[in-house]
Amino acid sequence: MLVNCLPVRDRLAICFPIPNINCSICHSNIENIIDLFVYCDLAKKLWLASPWNLQLDSLELASPMYFLRFLWMMEAQDSRVARGNADRNIFLFASVLCDLLWKQRNDIPHGGAPMDPAQLFQNINRSYVSLLKSLSQPSYVVNPVWTPPPNGWVKINMDAAIGTSASTISCVARDSHGSIISWNSKIIPTCSPLIAEVCAGEFAIDFATATCWTAVNFSRDAKIILDTLSSLKSNVFWYISSILNNCISKLKSISFWSFSFAHREANILAHNIAQWTLFCFCNAHVTSAQLPSAVSSDSA
Repeated sequence: MLVNCLPVRDRLAICFPIPNINCSICHSNIENIIDLFVYCDLAKKLWLASPWNLQLDSLELASPMYFLRFLWMMEAQDSRVARGNADRNIFLFASVLCDLLWKQRNDIPHGGAPMDPAQLFQNINRSYVSLLKSLSQPSYVVNPVWTPPPNGWVKINMDAAIGTSASTISCVARDSHGSIISWNSKIIPTCSPLIAEVCAGEFAIDFATATCWTAVNFSRDAKIILDTLSSLKSNVFWYISSILNNCISKLKSISFWSFSFAHREANILAHNIAQWTLFCFCNAHVTSAQLPSAVSSDSA
């Protein structure tokens, strides 16, 4: 949704002619992502019936990203009012609403009857309450934590953040004591998650070779990409094969190297740096003291 990849009618019409580009549900406006999930008559009724009684008619949203920012502001305001009330989660509700609304949109062209708004809202609310309840239940699973590399080694965590017009990649290097050595991030001209994740790997390798580290462990939470890099296989999708070949070639300049999988919780710092870079939309080569507290606070 955020990267505008859903096959709504206005995007399909760019690829091939279709007889009707109006909304599949209300048939009044051109069907695009914002119209379907915000301005459609059915969507407006569902938002109005939500616990927040949202009236979205007056919103002027240029893209799905603006809608996400609106929800974020609503979440921040609601958290202050409710003081952390666990019975309200606007992002969870929005996810369920958009998911079931998209399902309804897809059912109609295939002969499905439009669902009564009251019935659809009951289905949304039932799923929302069920998910909210499961999230509020205590978890007894210990969260994975970042583990240091062996003595004399450097561990580099890496990640990517995908935007609507570009993406960002990041890496953070720490020594065997867990001390942060350096951070790096940059913007890349792609919106493909696969390309961005592979570029993050090459970025981390470049980072290691530029600093002349001789023993490096590369760690990330994208297991498929990790397996591909660690196996040194180049017979992959053609549009990432050249990047992978570069990675294989550059690894030869590092005396000792290895790859390891990191759970998202253990990769949170690299993740936050990528998100921060995407938000600021600027390249950065920084130390922990130069990062915003919202990022550096997760370095443990």
